[in-house]
Amino acid sequence: MSQLVTANNDWTANQQAMCVGGVLSTGALTNAVWGYDGEQWGLLSNDDAGLPALSDASFFSYYTFSLSSTSTLPVVRVTWMVIGGKLASGGLNTTTYISRNQGINWEKGENGVQLPATIPAFSGAQVYVFDRTQTANAPRLNAYNPGHVTPVSEWDCSFIYLFGGYAANGNALNSMWEGVLRRLTYKPVF
Repeated sequence: MSQLVTANNDWTANQQAMCVGGVLSTGALTNAVWGYDGEQWGLLSNDDAGLPALSDASFFSYYTFSLSSTSTLPVVRVTWMVIGGKLASGGLNTTTYISRNQGINWEKGENGVQLPATIPAFSGAQVYVFDRTQTANAPRLNAYNPGHVTPVSEWDCSFIYLFGGYAANGNALNSMWEGVLRRLTYKPVF
């Protein structure tokens, strides 16, 4: 299965650990997403979740953006992502899958979240998301400053770090990759 990751959400009373995919006792791969709340395990995904059966996939929480029906501003949404892993065919997964509802349903991620071709196909890699503080030179508000507006000069930006894993030939990868949704690196307006 993937590594266990912790999740906080409004749907559960306790913090959960979650994992995706893995090898069943029959030897077949599964696409199931399981959660554990400290007392019992529960199947989170639907049978037709939209995620292929995988083993050794990398599973993590990040962000995507969507437009709401009531606003023209994009809304930040916590999004679970699955990258890499071994497919039932024996090949390696090169598609990023996303879930916006805590692992119940999955879909192929938009082009902006797909890994670039420069990252080789892999399985068994570790993924960590770290916030890094971004800075900008705060512009001076010479012409108009009503007194309650403070220019943004620092903000947190979540970067994804992908470590190691195994190539299609089984050799260990000794690389580390850094990624971010570019829009998170832009200076916020307010």
